[in-house]
Amino acid sequence: MKLMSDVVEAAHAQAAHQAQEAKERRESEEFEQRSELRSPAERIRIWERRHQLTLPSHPKHPLNNVIASQTALSAADLAQEVARRMVPTTPSPPIV
Repeated sequence: MKLMSDVVEAAHAQAAHQAQEAKERRESEEFEQRSELRSPAERIRIWERRHQLTLPSHPKHPLNNVIASQTALSAADLAQEVARRMVPTTPSPPIV
């Protein structure tokens, strides 16, 4: 029969392991959102997912400076992505 201290110790070890995994995941995501191997659109999507925010639709929004810094993109890159997202998509015609 396990002692209560063994159960508590196992819970602490599991919590520490989960915290380490979460830290590694955050570090990996941070690297990916700054990686030049990723397109500006991908880097912005990673940033949006991490922060649960969307890229502001106004190219001069103050948050864009933060996004540019954290994704290692230029203001022009962000403005280009804003413009790309503003273009309406045309739905495909139904197949008959």
